[in-house]
Amino acid sequence: MEILTLAWTFFKIGVISFGGGWTIVGIIKREVLVRGWLSEQTFSDVVAIAQVTPGPVALNAATLVGFRVSGLVGAITASLSVVAFPMMALALVTVLIRRTGLLHADRPHPDDPRIGRGRSGHHGTRRLRRGAGSHRRGAISGGYGVPVIERRGARP
Repeated sequence: MEILTLAWTFFKIGVISFGGGWTIVGIIKREVLVRGWLSEQTFSDVVAIAQVTPGPVALNAATLVGFRVSGLVGAITASLSVVAFPMMALALVTVLIRRTGLLHADRPHPDDPRIGRGRSGHHGTRRLRRGAGSHRRGAISGGYGVPVIERRGARP
């Protein structure tokens, strides 16, 4: 029963905090402390570990909370539950886009008549150069591949 509660809790967190980041950590903290799964000090330790672990901090925190509550099964359950709604939402959007015909493999995006002249602003950024490849502006960006936009008619 603990696994189902863990799954439902983290699914709800994933629903209300789609695209959240650090805001999810506060919501996770409230839910975890209310249910008595972790103490405040233990949760602070979990967040510290989640912060230094590669990946999104909210997903890492969910994984670590799940692990502390129910071991490996809890970690997998919490991780999958917190990302379940965003993944379902993206899948639904993808299906809707394909069914409405907004994306065609045989017709490139700029030529789609429904888009119109959406690329009219393209010409202003046409002279975008990478810092390391630009012989005139590379020194400004330090040559680290930072994009540098040159104005038309600008003198070196």
